[in-house]
Amino acid sequence: MKGINLHQWPIRKKVITIALASSIAVLCLASIAFVISELVAKRVAMVESATTLARVLGVDVSATLIFRDPATAEEILSALSEEKTVVFARILDAESSTFASYKSKNPNHARLLSRNETQKNHWLSIDKVYDERTHYRFHDDHMDLHHEIRSNDKHLGSITIEQDLTVLHAGIQRQIVIAGVVLILAFFLAYLMAAQLQRLITTPINVLTSTMRAVSESGDYGLRAKTVSSDELGALTRGFNTMLEQIQNRDHALADTLSELQLAKDEAEAANSAKSQFLATMSHEIRTPMNGVLGMTELLLNSDLNERQMHFASTAHSAGRSLLTIINDILDFSKIEAGKVELVNKPFNLPGLLEDVVQLLGGQARDKGLELISHCPPGIPLHLIGDEQRIRQILVNLIGNAIKFTHAGEVIVRVLPGMKLPSGVALKFEVEDSGIGISETMRNYIFDVFSQADSSTSRRFGGTGLGLAISKQLATLMQGEIGLESEPDKGSLFWFTAHLGMPDNEPGNRREDHRPSSQQRILLVEDNRRIGEVLSESLKDLGHQVVEASNGEEALQKLNTAAAAEAYFDIVITERFLTDMDGLALGKKIHHAYSLPSPALIMLTAQITVPCAGSIGDNRFDACLVKPVRMSELEMTIQRLAGHLPQHGSDAMTIASTEPPLAMSKNHNAARKHRVLVAEDNLVNQAVIEEMLRLLNCTVTLAANGQEAIELLQRDGFDLVMMDIQMPGVDGYQATRIIRDNEQAPEHIPIIALTANVLEGDQQKCLDAGMDDYLGKPVTQEKLEKILRKWLSEEALELQPASLASDDTTRASAVTAAERPASLNREVIEAIRTLKRPGKPDILTRMIAIYRETSPALINVISEAIENTDPEMLKRAAHGLASSSAAIGADEMTSLCNALKAHGGKEDLDAAAKLMNELKSTYAALNNEMNKTIKPDISPGR
Repeated sequence: MKGINLHQWPIRKKVITIALASSIAVLCLASIAFVISELVAKRVAMVESATTLARVLGVDVSATLIFRDPATAEEILSALSEEKTVVFARILDAESSTFASYKSKNPNHARLLSRNETQKNHWLSIDKVYDERTHYRFHDDHMDLHHEIRSNDKHLGSITIEQDLTVLHAGIQRQIVIAGVVLILAFFLAYLMAAQLQRLITTPINVLTSTMRAVSESGDYGLRAKTVSSDELGALTRGFNTMLEQIQNRDHALADTLSELQLAKDEAEAANSAKSQFLATMSHEIRTPMNGVLGMTELLLNSDLNERQMHFASTAHSAGRSLLTIINDILDFSKIEAGKVELVNKPFNLPGLLEDVVQLLGGQARDKGLELISHCPPGIPLHLIGDEQRIRQILVNLIGNAIKFTHAGEVIVRVLPGMKLPSGVALKFEVEDSGIGISETMRNYIFDVFSQADSSTSRRFGGTGLGLAISKQLATLMQGEIGLESEPDKGSLFWFTAHLGMPDNEPGNRREDHRPSSQQRILLVEDNRRIGEVLSESLKDLGHQVVEASNGEEALQKLNTAAAAEAYFDIVITERFLTDMDGLALGKKIHHAYSLPSPALIMLTAQITVPCAGSIGDNRFDACLVKPVRMSELEMTIQRLAGHLPQHGSDAMTIASTEPPLAMSKNHNAARKHRVLVAEDNLVNQAVIEEMLRLLNCTVTLAANGQEAIELLQRDGFDLVMMDIQMPGVDGYQATRIIRDNEQAPEHIPIIALTANVLEGDQQKCLDAGMDDYLGKPVTQEKLEKILRKWLSEEALELQPASLASDDTTRASAVTAAERPASLNREVIEAIRTLKRPGKPDILTRMIAIYRETSPALINVISEAIENTDPEMLKRAAHGLASSSAAIGADEMTSLCNALKAHGGKEDLDAAAKLMNELKSTYAALNNEMNKTIKPDISPGR
């Protein structure tokens, strides 16, 4: 029932309710069954009585129907006046016409008689069958019965009788009243019996409950419940008493144990206090001579030492600094444990503190190639009161850990406003990284003493495991807390809060109060989305209008759009290395595209050694700032340049972004050509890559294997190396490792892998060997151009014009698709034709000639490898033939060679032998098709 909670009722009430409910339910069902039974029985009796009456009347009036004597029939019907329930009767002849009728003189039947006058044929709805000659139907207040009159199986007519049900209904009502009275009496009787019998159940339970309450209130486990029955409730009482006895015994034992534990606790606290005091004293005593050791080794490093002595001294100095860090952590921790750390609350500048910490750790971030940046949004007070050194200590620890456990990406430091306090403000500091992340299990105890993510992390990254424990306790001292959010391989976000005071009545204590009067329209070019968002938000906080671009091409487009709308940018701030071009090249393109003075250019670079004059000056960069950038320094630079910004007008030119990207230089022949070393043993691939590189204005040197490439690099200088993976002798992996081992910092030559294996594992293998990138075969001009743009400056990457002007070439390219050889890929052939330069030999003819010269020998080697059961030789020869076949678009040959290579890898030479006949026949068909594609009399050349 709604609003009634039966679970809260006492047991006595529940037992009585159950007894009453079951009794009443049974009686209700019995009463309903009795009333229904009576109703059915009375109806049956009424139908039988009416049927008997109709039969008797039918016999009596049959003669009147035969002799057509209605008067006699009505006289017979008048005898129905003795039947108090008969309202109306009618005799119908064989044609269903009224022959004689009877109407009751009882005034109670007037209503039913009037209805009969209006519904003369209502007897036609009689449909309940009593027997084959009799039908009936019950209505709300009367019953109709229709009986057929027959004589010697001849239909003479019928008789209809209508009876009043008032008497029947009155009888049923009396039955219902009787049943109701019985129910009421039964209810009271059931209540009296349930009230008496429920005590058999509730009395033991009440005794048990009262005993339990007394034990709970007094704590006296010596009390016992009285057993008043031997049934299940008696067993429950005995079990409860047994439990009380066990608790009483354990209570006595626990009291003795607690006494012993208290004594042990007092002894442990005394020992821990002595240990903390000892650690504090010894850490201080060790640090004093350690500083002397570091000072002397630093003086020694500045003296005249030979190379070996310098190595020993620098190693000792580095080890000493690491030891001093550990000692400092132990000292801090011991001081906190000993309760000797007191916060020094004094005014400090919050943005300055953040920038100092970021600058302090910027070198570590640069060494790992990470982006490090801080952000203090508007609304945060500039000057606060608190322990600056302890906040710095926590930040250095969290940022240092973030850098340590992040291999690529960024580390972002933020301050978020918290709740206002009566005496200051609560701030939240966040350090977010894109590092290795921390599992949910490790997060539960990472702030414990001497804990790190796991043991393997400890071995790999080092550290005492005290840093986070110290940070947690320092945050607690500042009435804050510390925590983290992290997922494995998705980075981590460490945060801590601190309650800080605010100087009284200090005007202009917010950054928005110090916005510069000169607010500029700035284009920010940054390919790291998150770093770009932080920089953009920081510049907007200073009041500048900032538009973001994620790469050089997007920057040029936005400069175009802005110039077309005469909404010029005052300053362009760009990253040194972008994904699609060098920042220097972007600066050059911006300057070349303007007839009036272009926007001021600011370079952001992570390389301290990049000069801010010279090469950057040649590209007319106005300033160069080293990452991580101080926002105060960046703002000073912007304001310094604000007085020298150009006044843009309608005569300014837009960026020529509609021209081909590589056609910016007006004199590509005057530009310095990049020198590229190509290590490739396949002659066909050599020819393709050489032509493509020359079209990109590169000077190409070819090496047939890895050893030759190493020797050429030792003798000559190159800007980039393209290294095939599979070569005879020293392969691409081995050659790359040797080259990297011989490199002297800071020189680093980009090495691009040339490989037909583009699976994820193969690509990672190239990177692990020391290669910088990879280029999948077959090589296309577009892919080659993109890879060069990524690793070389664009000063000399000027695409020389290709031509299809040769009559022979033009005619050959005009062959219809129906005439094109089926085994040569049309798209590959046409792509090779585009490499044709005016006045130069046809590259397609040259490549096919080389293929014809080298492929028969490779087919013979494949055959010999199968005969001699040499799977390694089979793999190498099949790989070489597949590579050169793919280069000229011989797709069927390429597929067969790859299948042979796979069989060689599985050492399944029987399967390889089955492909040899198909390989030779395919090559013969390919040779015929090549004759139709080029002039066969042109010899190969280089």
